[in-house]
Formats: sequence, C-alpha cells, structure tokens
Amino acid sequence: MFPLGKRAKTTRGAGHLVFECPVETSKLSTPVISGHLGVYPRESAINPHDMMTILNAVSREVAKEIGCSAEAKLPAKTPHTTETWPAGKG
Repeated sequence: MFPLGKRAKTTRGAGHLVFECPVETSKLSTPVISGHLGVYPRESAINPHDMMTILNAVSREVAKEIGCSAEAKLPAKTPHTTETWPAGKG
C-alpha cells in the first residue's frame, strides 16, 4: 500500500490508485476516480514504485483538470511503501 489518495497499491504486474474527487453534481456520495496500470507479461521486472509514480502523475493531472487537487490527496512526489508482496502473489 502507498500512502496517497484513498487507496493505492501494487501487485506483481499491476498498480491501482483510487482518489476522491467531490463535484457539485453529486448529491449522494463523494465520487471516486480509479486508475489502473497493467504490465505484460506480469513477470516483467518493473519496480512497484515506478508503477505508482506513473499512476500518481496521471491522477494528479486528472484531479487538477477536474478541479479537485486538494481533495485528491495526491502528493507531488510519490511516497515509498515498506510493504512487499510475496513472490507468486498478485
């Protein structure tokens, strides 16, 4: 897990980032935007932090364009995670 947005994690070959983006048209709940990045083949040697850096950069631009940068909780620099995924999982 990465400490950014509402939820952000990587597994072997994939990254997922969710952030909140309140908009005036929503009356029932706070909308969320979800981004996914897949790497194929899954066995490719890609650094999980690099994957999350890409997702964070794209998500920050989307939040900026929509006008919810502050609520999105997406920092300019992608923080590191200490969590690792077991081999063969994900």
